[in-house]
Amino acid sequence: AIVLVDITRVWAYALSRAAGPVFRKVAPVMARPGALWDGTIRCNNACIVRSGPALDTEVLGELPLGTTVRVVGEAQANNRLRLQLGEPCKGWVTGKFVERNATQQQKQQQQHSPQVT
Repeated sequence: AIVLVDITRVWAYALSRAAGPVFRKVAPVMARPGALWDGTIRCNNACIVRSGPALDTEVLGELPLGTTVRVVGEAQANNRLRLQLGEPCKGWVTGKFVERNATQQQKQQQQHSPQVT
């Protein structure tokens, strides 16, 4: 499948080769560029990496539990958060399977905050 993106409204389309080139709407995607954070895969099984944010895009591979990833983009597709990865591979995963890692500043704040017992 080939994924085309309309930048003005960011609609994803897939090219079907069944009966010649036919375009069908896959899912509206609301892109939010500029996200950049590290996270860890938190999925009981391997987390599927796709070529685009829609569920019917090509599967590129899988990431095992505990893999550290770099998130470079976020999108809403089919009312679900999708995350675009830049490392360790390029592709899209379902947002609920990635836990945001604490930043260095957050770690320092946790160390210096008083403990309530």
